[in-house]
Amino acid sequence: MVIKMESLELKLIFSKVMGVPIETVDDDFSRQNQEWDSFNHLVLIAEIEKKANLQLSMEEVNKINTFKDLHNLIKGNGKNTTKQ
Repeated sequence: MVIKMESLELKLIFSKVMGVPIETVDDDFSRQNQEWDSFNHLVLIAEIEKKANLQLSMEEVNKINTFKDLHNLIKGNGKNTTKQ
């Protein structure tokens, strides 16, 4: 199932969780950025799951290394599972 979440909405969540200006969030924003630590990674996943009403598997969560990875997953280019 494809989850509908606009890129801007995803960027807003990303910006809020990472504590960075939305203008700095692009496809290349990665876990190499100091703001993207393990705690923020978990908070980000929780926020996305809540907003999109889905549950990501640990395999999916571990594959998210850039904003683009997350965006593709949410768009449905990756495998995802909606909550029952």
